[in-house]
Amino acid sequence: MQKPWEVESDWYFVLSRRVFTVLGQRGITLYGLSVLSGVSFYQTARYLREGRRMPAYALFRYARALGVSVSELVGDVSNEPEQTQLDFDS
Repeated sequence: MQKPWEVESDWYFVLSRRVFTVLGQRGITLYGLSVLSGVSFYQTARYLREGRRMPAYALFRYARALGVSVSELVGDVSNEPEQTQLDFDS
């Protein structure tokens, strides 16, 4: 039986694999992703190569830079909420 921190660690490696797959499809390097996302190359390498915990802001920035949804990177496309615009006036 896996320990909780081992399951979480595996999840980060699966997420990294998905990001690297999209990078390969788009022909973007890890450095290019860091430039496009605004997350430093050092942190990007730590999150994606070493499986470090990735904060939500970095995941959001990577998804935006790659032109995919966060749900697509996380692997939860079936439950993706529909959001067409932001409404801050309500």
